[in-house]
Amino acid sequence: MKKLTILIRSLSIILFVVALVVFFQAPALVATHIDDLGHADAFGNRSYLFILPIIFIFLNELILMVLKHQRYKARLEKLPMLQPKEWYWFAALVVVLVIFAGLIVQQSMLGHS
Repeated sequence: MKKLTILIRSLSIILFVVALVVFFQAPALVATHIDDLGHADAFGNRSYLFILPIIFIFLNELILMVLKHQRYKARLEKLPMLQPKEWYWFAALVVVLVIFAGLIVQQSMLGHS
């Protein structure tokens, strides 16, 4: 379980670093809402770029709690290997990471000074 915790929390760190890099390159106002045609129709301070990493951290910790509880119920707390279901959740979180990173970059590109 320790390996999974490190892997999942490293995903949070990666997304936070992406947001930090984009934050310093973003204009003063970034897009906070994008309509169905891809046009920004609401703008906010560039600190809004950190909303998705914060949501991602909460999602990661929630998934970790659920997986730890499942291991506890199955009496597998001490098993050092990752279970297939844990790899499934890790892969799903990687997909969410890529989507959130893309959204952060898009928010900054559609912003204006």
